[in-house]
Amino acid sequence: MDITLSRKVLLDLLARALPATDAKSNMPILRNVCLVADFTAQTLTVKATDLMVSFTGTRSATVRKAGAVCVPAALTRAIVSKLPDGDITFTDEKGRVAIKSKGARRADSLISIPGEDWPSSPEPEGEVHTIPAALLADVRRLTGYAQSTDDTRPHLASTLFMLHGDALRAVATDGHRLAMASRTVPGMEARNPRLPSSPLSLLVPSVGLARLSVPEDGDLRVSAKSNEGPLFIADVATGDRWSTKLTDAAFPSYEQVIPPTHTTTITCDRAALLESLGAVGTVALDRTNGVAIEARDGVLRLSTRNPDAGEMTDTLDVTIEGPNPAPWGINGVYFTDVLRALTGERVTVSVSGELDAMTVRCAAEGDRFACVVMPMRI
Repeated sequence: MDITLSRKVLLDLLARALPATDAKSNMPILRNVCLVADFTAQTLTVKATDLMVSFTGTRSATVRKAGAVCVPAALTRAIVSKLPDGDITFTDEKGRVAIKSKGARRADSLISIPGEDWPSSPEPEGEVHTIPAALLADVRRLTGYAQSTDDTRPHLASTLFMLHGDALRAVATDGHRLAMASRTVPGMEARNPRLPSSPLSLLVPSVGLARLSVPEDGDLRVSAKSNEGPLFIADVATGDRWSTKLTDAAFPSYEQVIPPTHTTTITCDRAALLESLGAVGTVALDRTNGVAIEARDGVLRLSTRNPDAGEMTDTLDVTIEGPNPAPWGINGVYFTDVLRALTGERVTVSVSGELDAMTVRCAAEGDRFACVVMPMRI
């Protein structure tokens, strides 16, 4: 292999590929990226995989000698980042790789693995649907905090994405809270005339979401052969492609978790509520993060009690619609997480009884967003 390309271009490719590698894998090949030089097309393709998530990206390059070689992902990116701007040359001779710039700075005799040892990866299948990347980022922002981190419960350590009609929906839950967000995809049905009559439901594992370094602007092409996957996402602008396996499990019936009605609705300033929760949370028990809440006569009172630290209270003015509810307890961290994810100035908290779920909504996020937080005894 003997190629020349822009340092900036190669750095961008390596940055997108790195999250799909596994630096701690017992299989050395998974700690590498595979570089493939095509003489006919005059391109360089960078591949990465941890056998769960894969990445493939291609850019134009000056190819004098075709070939394929696997090099350590993190080390290669670190070396390229230390080279001066401009074109760099990448060569491979008998398993030894050299990376150099036009100046005196260069890396020689880097150990590599033959390109033919690279594991095969699946090719995209199923109908292709085009969606704005910003909408995918938006529903992830509004639901990601509610996803479980317990890998022993794969159906909860995943986010459910649904594509149907003109809507993209995401739902995540850890069993103590649930967040759901839907966004209308402009021109979805016109751009995708062959949308399936039944929803395309994709249960994407947390490891897949964490390592999909997809852009947050432009358009994305999304495809999957079936609800069992794998899921493929491609950047329309660059052609870069990501794929991830899906979780083979049944997601909870989230529609039954969201209360259809409440007796009392409380509206207040989001920033003030967030600040108040942070204040009273300083003495909350680390084990439960419990916060007691009481709403009465236009005032919301938050309090915590910790035998080892003391007590702390705070109040803020709110608008209450309906009867004054009975005091209830909530996990302060869960409440804080959803407030931080929102963008609007005002939030609405709906409650019924002290042992009923609390629902958080925000007008700025639309009527197709809701976060349900289960109560706790204080």
